[in-house]
Amino acid sequence: MTERDFIQLSNNKSSTYFMIRGMAMGYEGIAATQPFYVADKTLVIFFDLYDLLPYAYGIPYFPISVYSMMDLLNEDGPLGSML
Repeated sequence: MTERDFIQLSNNKSSTYFMIRGMAMGYEGIAATQPFYVADKTLVIFFDLYDLLPYAYGIPYFPISVYSMMDLLNEDGPLGSML
């Protein structure tokens, strides 16, 4: 998976995720340096407080299932071992 593919996939999924939940106030997309973590076969991308929403919303994040990225993952990479 190239950085460009990852960012495009993330932007598509995150835009939909935030729009459905009415949380797309200041969302402009994923940065190349966006913080993330991996949990339960899910890539979770998150934002700092106040980056997108007021404090009352908490820390904005969105999950991406590893299975939805199967075509982009390198099987020998860190996420590929979760497939």
